[in-house]
Amino acid sequence: ASKLRESPGFRAYITVKVSDTEVLSVNLFDDEQSMNRANQTAATWVKENLADLVKRPPEIISGSAWLTGGEDITA
Repeated sequence: ASKLRESPGFRAYITVKVSDTEVLSVNLFDDEQSMNRANQTAATWVKENLADLVKRPPEIISGSAWLTGGEDITA
């Protein structure tokens, strides 16, 4: 998580335990390029640290923020 927070363009993330075998992570970045760089960093970290726990590659879906609440991330 600290590497993610240090990534250029990083705004926020949330991780949700969906089931005993699945986790959902939502990451917010200023732009798609920043998100893509962070995804590469995260993929390398997972491969080096969690390879025995990850059974399949993550599904990565991207899009633009449409509605937000809580802390202002549009500044």
